[in-house]
Amino acid sequence: MKKILILIFVLLSSNVLAHMDHYKKYNKIEMDIFRNGELIGYNYYFFYKKRR
Repeated sequence: MKKILILIFVLLSSNVLAHMDHYKKYNKIEMDIFRNGELIGYNYYFFYKKRR
């Protein structure tokens, strides 16, 4: 049973890491915040990557 759980964990974690390659060219995410159909604010996320 432990072997099956370990195998599932490894397969799921490798899929997540592969998905991140799609976003490596992005440095910022911008979002508009709406309430009741009106724009009430903005939200920005900035990403800093370490070069190896």
